[in-house]
Amino acid sequence: MSISLCMIVRDEERYIEQALQSVQGLVDEIIIVDTGSLDRTVEVARKYTPNVFSYKWDNDFSKARNFSIAKATKEWILVLDADEILSKEDHALIKELTKSKEYDAYTFVQVSYTNDQKMLGFKMLQRKNPEAREFIGFIDCNIIRLFRNNKGTKFTNPVHESVDATIKDKTRIQKTAIILHHYQFEKGERVHKSKQLNYLKIYEEKIDEFENKSKVFRDMAIINHSFKEDYPKAIQFYKKSLLLNPNNIKTYLGLAIALLKNKQIEEATAIISEAEKMAPQNQDIRKLKQDILQIKQLSN
Repeated sequence: MSISLCMIVRDEERYIEQALQSVQGLVDEIIIVDTGSLDRTVEVARKYTPNVFSYKWDNDFSKARNFSIAKATKEWILVLDADEILSKEDHALIKELTKSKEYDAYTFVQVSYTNDQKMLGFKMLQRKNPEAREFIGFIDCNIIRLFRNNKGTKFTNPVHESVDATIKDKTRIQKTAIILHHYQFEKGERVHKSKQLNYLKIYEEKIDEFENKSKVFRDMAIINHSFKEDYPKAIQFYKKSLLLNPNNIKTYLGLAIALLKNKQIEEATAIISEAEKMAPQNQDIRKLKQDILQIKQLSN
């Protein structure tokens, strides 16, 4: 079965070539949509494909993604960001997945390498691999990046766009252990902060366009917490998120940390106690409980 690679890019001359090299021999078509690069991104992309298109950026990642997949002519669509690569070792498996009649989409594991051990969900690398470069750890998540090219599958949400909502039969989505090696943190704190603040602006402008408001409020809380150090506003958004989805452990953890930063120790203790009832074996909860205990001991 044939595969179209679809990418949206902007000012990625440092990364796009390694992404495109990582899929050589795997994909049958490459579609690159540039949203306004001022560097050599387009020049580099044209070394690999004539299918390079310009798109007028309108603060909506899903619209740009949908523009890219509308150009695809092959039977399956593979989505990559410019700062991601696939291992050549996974090519054969990906090709095998496209032969399935049982599934319409596959999740990959996006592994974002980082040295920041304070990041929620940080995991230390158990063994060194070439893709990890000089990083000691990572955070990860499952994300659909391979799906059938049919007109019903579209991206939704202006930020953190995904096709999940348009695949109605969830039994036709299969998880895989295929890794997307992601290097966003290699770009440095300044670039990462600018990106996150841009996300926040889009959230604020287009909040009504998002289906999963709980996730949006949690993301807005994280950005206010981590990149603006506005802990009262972060607390406000974490609480809004929990009202809509009281079962997300990460939201409890984020809220507790923000409360600690805002010196609301007793309220943080209560939130962690609630989280522990739901997930008593969660290591992040246990560690945060220890941190709170140490803070209380120091303050006595």
